[in-house]
Amino acid sequence: FPAGPRTVLVWGRRRFTIEHFFRTVKSEFSLGRFGRRTALGVHRFLVLSFLAYLLAHWVRLAPDGGGLSWREAGREAARLLLPEVVLRVLMAELGALGLWPPPAGGGRCLCGVFGRCKF
Repeated sequence: FPAGPRTVLVWGRRRFTIEHFFRTVKSEFSLGRFGRRTALGVHRFLVLSFLAYLLAHWVRLAPDGGGLSWREAGREAARLLLPEVVLRVLMAELGALGLWPPPAGGGRCLCGVFGRCKF
């Protein structure tokens, strides 16, 4: 390997950064359970890792999130964002059933499901 000490040092730092990222992702975000034996598994792992890191990073950038560890930032991101995701999925499913948004004039809406419409 024809490389000088400076090149070895630069590559060592890059390798350490990458290994530190994977160690953090696997331990702090509990993504070590996902399979990485196929190309699709590796792709899913990288996408989930990037999303978890990005969301936790945004929480840490918030004015009141400066002193959070990565684990705490990940939990805070889930606490803040998960209800919004669940609500959007439910609204999309209600929309697919034709129950959301409720039509003007009271036609078919959630009354058929719940018995009485309050929307």
